[in-house]
Amino acid sequence: MFGEESTEGTTWAEDLIEKFTHQGFEIAWQVLVAWRVTLRSPRKRMVADWLINYISERREMISYPEFRQRGWQIGSGPTEARCKTTTYRLKGSGCRWDFKNAESIASLTTLKYSGQWKNYWQLHLPAKT
Repeated sequence: MFGEESTEGTTWAEDLIEKFTHQGFEIAWQVLVAWRVTLRSPRKRMVADWLINYISERREMISYPEFRQRGWQIGSGPTEARCKTTTYRLKGSGCRWDFKNAESIASLTTLKYSGQWKNYWQLHLPAKT
């Protein structure tokens, strides 16, 4: 859209991300749609349409102000750290897992360290009668 390693493109993207992160989806969406209207090149419109569609399909995943208000992490750092720790657990000294069991162990450790252990089992265990 802006050209490889374009300062203009980098600044534009950073400004848009800032709006999504701090002002919310609606404000950023309005900026994005207003930007799309200014484009004259059919190729640029096509790229803009792809971006707008991509963002639209992920609306619920990018409600950053709401997520931050709930105390949820919005960066990738915790996820990357969890992936590293889970992988280490699977590859630990003396560990030998087949695919099915490795997947189970990864799921269980992820539930434990995400703080969702109790919620998961409340949903999946039969109700006490």
